[in-house]
Amino acid sequence: MRSPLKALIRALGLVYGAADFRRTPEGDYVVLEVNPAGEWRFVEERTGQPITRAVADLLVTNVATRYPDVRFISSHAGGTLVSIAQRIGA
Repeated sequence: MRSPLKALIRALGLVYGAADFRRTPEGDYVVLEVNPAGEWRFVEERTGQPITRAVADLLVTNVATRYPDVRFISSHAGGTLVSIAQRIGA
């Protein structure tokens, strides 16, 4: 799914895209939409999971530097990081 999705994002002229998709009973993926500034805040509010805290911890504790072979992906960070910047001291 990664390569076709990257191709779609490029074809749409986007630098970043948060995709919403479904998997069919046959195992195929269908892209429902690509958001140029997706967010996770609504998921955090509905589930109580500390997503903001987890992403903030990754950013301020240099975890990515300590583990250069691990690729950290926060798929819905685009629009949210701006709105939470002061909560994480950025």
